[in-house]
Amino acid sequence: MIKLIIIKKAEKIFQTIINILVTQKKRKTICILLTKPVHEIINELKKNKINPENALFITTQENQEKNCLTFNPADLTTLSILIQEAITILPKDALVIFDSFSTLEVYNSPNKLMQFATFLINKMRIRNKDLIILNILQKEETPVYSILKQFTDKIEKK
Repeated sequence: MIKLIIIKKAEKIFQTIINILVTQKKRKTICILLTKPVHEIINELKKNKINPENALFITTQENQEKNCLTFNPADLTTLSILIQEAITILPKDALVIFDSFSTLEVYNSPNKLMQFATFLINKMRIRNKDLIILNILQKEETPVYSILKQFTDKIEKK
């Protein structure tokens, strides 16, 4: 299932990610992080007695974690390759969490980002993966947000 979670305040993203990881703690997870450092997520997982090695982190921030890959947010090709590699090595029931899709709008043109969104959602459907996309609510609906709404199975507001 492809789920879009609309977050009204950026400050709620961190807790939303943690809540998802806690409720899905038995599943292997791919976390694509654009707004929070990996070490903050890992520390919170440890506090909740969740093994952080159940997650593979794809992030824009350099770090020393062994279960972490780094990319440039303006390079959607590299991000696509990292996601494809990750979903092929993790179990079939792995969950993919994307934080926060709207952040990519700062680094990429709307057309490029719409192509990426379509690619990502289609790839998850073909691979039968659950994808949760977190998106910060914008004052105006962007073309990317419009695409995300069209292709997701469920929309939730927080």
